[in-house]
Amino acid sequence: MKKRIFVVILVLVMVLTVAFTACDIKEPENTSLPAYTTLPTTTTEPVTETATGDETTDVGESESDTNTDITTENDTTISIVTNNSNTTILVETDAPATEATNPPTPTEQNLSCSALAANIASKTNMFEEVLEEGNVGRAVSLFGISEGSYSDISYYTASAGVAEEILIVKATDESQISSIVSGMENRKNTQIDDYSDYVPKEVPKLNNATIYTDGLYVVYCVSNDYETASNLIRSMF
Repeated sequence: MKKRIFVVILVLVMVLTVAFTACDIKEPENTSLPAYTTLPTTTTEPVTETATGDETTDVGESESDTNTDITTENDTTISIVTNNSNTTILVETDAPATEATNPPTPTEQNLSCSALAANIASKTNMFEEVLEEGNVGRAVSLFGISEGSYSDISYYTASAGVAEEILIVKATDESQISSIVSGMENRKNTQIDDYSDYVPKEVPKLNNATIYTDGLYVVYCVSNDYETASNLIRSMF
């Protein structure tokens, strides 16, 4: 019995040995990627033209194109067409053209003579006294200004014995400016003659009186600080 079992086992071993020998068992190929993979480098030709406004920058012809549209906040559409090595950029602006706006010329200003004069009078450091708003009718008479030559006017004055005063006039048109300036010059010279006799200390103020024009505006100012007053007046226009 034992002999038969041994023979059977031996036969089985031989059969298995023959079977494994007959089979061509191959090792599976290593399909894993290498640790580092170098990607091919694509060289893009330089752009030869710059896209400006509605112009198109062409870098080359494309056989198989890919389109990408980008719309910005200011309604500008940028289309990018690409293929393997070429890029085309299209820029389209849908925003309406904006007209340039120029600042108003001096003759177009609409400043209030009362506000301008009040601003100057409020700078008490420039005056010996606090100036008060005066009678416009009296100012027109003192400065020899005709009624039809101005569209706005304001007058501030000090007490008797002090030459300080402010007059701001807006002429009706440019042809009236010279006569208004002339009236201010006459007022200045008359005041110099008058104060030379009884309050000579006021004469330096009058000699340095500011007469300034800007567009249709004419300013007359007698103050205790000519330079500061002059700079202030210029800064208001």
